Amino acid sequence: MSSNNKAITFNARAFLQDTRIDCTETGQKATKNRINVHCPFCTGSRKFHLGIHLTNAYANCWRCGPHSLLSTIKALLHVSWGEVYKIVDEYSDVSGVRVAKYDRTNRNSTIVLPGVLEPLKRIHTTYLEGRNFNPDDIINTWNIQSVGPTGMCKHRIFIPIQYRGDIVSYQCRSVVQGDNILRYITCPPDKEVIFHKSILYGLDSVISDTIVVVEGVTDAWRLGAGAVCTFGTNYMKEQVYQLSKYKYVFILFDPETAAQRQAEKLANELAFLKKCEPFILDIKSLGVDDPGTLRQSDADELMRDIMVGKFN
Repeated sequence: MSSNNKAITFNARAFLQDTRIDCTETGQKATKNRINVHCPFCTGSRKFHLGIHLTNAYANCWRCGPHSLLSTIKALLHVSWGEVYKIVDEYSDVSGVRVAKYDRTNRNSTIVLPGVLEPLKRIHTTYLEGRNFNPDDIINTWNIQSVGPTGMCKHRIFIPIQYRGDIVSYQCRSVVQGDNILRYITCPPDKEVIFHKSILYGLDSVISDTIVVVEGVTDAWRLGAGAVCTFGTNYMKEQVYQLSKYKYVFILFDPETAAQRQAEKLANELAFLKKCEPFILDIKSLGVDDPGTLRQSDADELMRDIMVGKFN
């Protein structure tokens, strides 16, 4: 896979000068390609501990660590997220985005399956019911099956990853619990048509200009059509590009610090593209630590509220 990289930059110096925020590019804390301000995130002496990169979209405090550009602007100016996005638009220079170009010379023209596929057995439907999923709904919406009794993925739930109607990769989910059992086995790169991390699971089912992004496939199952997953928080630029095609992008990652930093980073990158409006949803405000553990009625209500614009 090859790609074309072009710069996405933010004019931090002009932003700080126009908003008259105290800043410096000299002194003990100054480093190359950064302009320093008093950190709005930590208390104590005001000694220009936070360095904002002069062009790239991040900041770092000598005392409290890294912060996204979006959260830094919000903390410095005490404005709404809508105002933050306008500021980013005003001071950003977007000359392009990395777009995936798939080199099929070393890939398969059709998916190599992990074994014989069969309808779900009772063990699989019991597992889904134990997680408060309706098996029939999941089968009909996400086209899941089971793998037969042979091979490394035997007796697992087969989760097809589709792109424009074709199965291009897959994940297989174990229904057996155990410390030594891998929950997911993903299609090896030499057996998939398209690298699964360069596309979004569930994209074919999105029919509006609003999209919800979650980490894993079962999170997407809970929310239903209109939700996509990035297969973990370490998303790829190709996935960012696909998300940027939608007017509103809602990001619903787990509450752990690392996951929330990735959510901010994703929102930051989407804002720079000037094509969509990203929102970060607070999963804890919904009373759970994982979208997949929402009660189905709560998940359905959340998706209805998102789709009718309640959070816009």
